Amino acid sequence: MTEDEKGAPTGADGIARTAALLKRYPEITGDELGSLKNWFAKEASALDIGTLASDPTISSGYARFRKEHIDKFGLRDIAILIVALAVVAGLIFWIVS
Repeated sequence: MTEDEKGAPTGADGIARTAALLKRYPEITGDELGSLKNWFAKEASALDIGTLASDPTISSGYARFRKEHIDKFGLRDIAILIVALAVVAGLIFWIVS
């Protein structure tokens, strides 16, 4: 098994571990959930995610995990949207006046 400096699986080992967790999802521990979130946020490449997304053996766990933890808007996302809209409104007001 290939591991990074923190002892986490990398490469194909990381994908295999993630697939095993997603196959059991939502029946995983809090530490395993944290590991999944970290892998998706900081370690996974687009190819890794595509590999998992195309695996029919984990499709239900993968879809549920994505819906509950990856694809939803958080407070940070809403704050960024509000700031962006305020900037656009300010620019429009400045151009019109």
